[in-house]
Amino acid sequence: MLYLAKRGFENIAVSCQDYQALEKWLEENLNAQAMENTLISTGESHNCTMIHLKTTAGFKKITIAHSAGFIMSKIFAAADLPAIEEIKVLPQSILMNMGKSGGDTEAVVTKIAAELNAQRITIGEAAYISESEGALIVFLNDSKTGQYIAASNSLLYVKDNFAEVLSYLKIHAPRYLAKAYPFDAWHIVEVRIFDEKEKYSAQYRRFLQAIQSLDLGYIISEYWDREVERFSLPVGAYRLRLLTFMEPLELKIMLMALEYSLDGPRIVDLDLFYHQKKISWRDVINTKEYRKLILGNTNQIFGKSSFFAEQSNKAAMVRYCTNKLMSSLSDKDRALLKAWEDNIE
Repeated sequence: MLYLAKRGFENIAVSCQDYQALEKWLEENLNAQAMENTLISTGESHNCTMIHLKTTAGFKKITIAHSAGFIMSKIFAAADLPAIEEIKVLPQSILMNMGKSGGDTEAVVTKIAAELNAQRITIGEAAYISESEGALIVFLNDSKTGQYIAASNSLLYVKDNFAEVLSYLKIHAPRYLAKAYPFDAWHIVEVRIFDEKEKYSAQYRRFLQAIQSLDLGYIISEYWDREVERFSLPVGAYRLRLLTFMEPLELKIMLMALEYSLDGPRIVDLDLFYHQKKISWRDVINTKEYRKLILGNTNQIFGKSSFFAEQSNKAAMVRYCTNKLMSSLSDKDRALLKAWEDNIE
């Protein structure tokens, strides 16, 4: 999940005497999927609906990749369904990404509940909410297996306007996440994307894929801007603020590698800013730890100030960065990045 807080799935509660027949009908006609240990498969969760189906053992979670309105219209129009005792729309969910597992999720749940005057409930109790307005806040741990993993047994039900709650959580998510991890566990950085060919749509999608494939961080905000360099015309820049668990210098290494396509040519500029200071490749190579990894123990013929030595150092760093990137990508991830690069070059 690329965002700390995002619009989640819609919710419907259904009671039916022959719930097994209803579940079978949903599977055959709407490609429904039962969820056990996870809440929902990764994807466009705001286009998905979770059905809370009442069974003899409680409520079973079923997800369908359609809106709640579409599903209800199909159910009402079906002639071969068992009698429905009750069907109602529940508040839509907001997915709160708690990042990597191991954080103190309980501290975040308690903090949000107090500030938003939210009611703490379980996933089973959500089906008993009588109102369709408000928001259900679901806490998740990030997973690269293709599914969101529940980070807490508790949900929060907020009666306020859904859009207002979502907007609030997008702004305050980093503040809440600070309750879950040590102060130095993560950093907020800014990445600026520049493309001379102005193929920003493909560049953006490629970068999103890279964030997900390489576990670079989570998007806090994003917006268009323009940069004005001395003696040049203004150029467009797309800015993304990321919350990352990487050290800024380590992130710079990945960004520098991503400036080059998998075939070799440089296709984009990815500038990194931390505490409003631009992180340069020189900051990386001049750090003792990375300098030894990049240059080894070889002696330079020229001094550090020499133009030729600097160009040699930069070339060595590019090789180091690209090799590190390639070793971090699976074959599937390489194919996904390559597909977007084909739309850029």
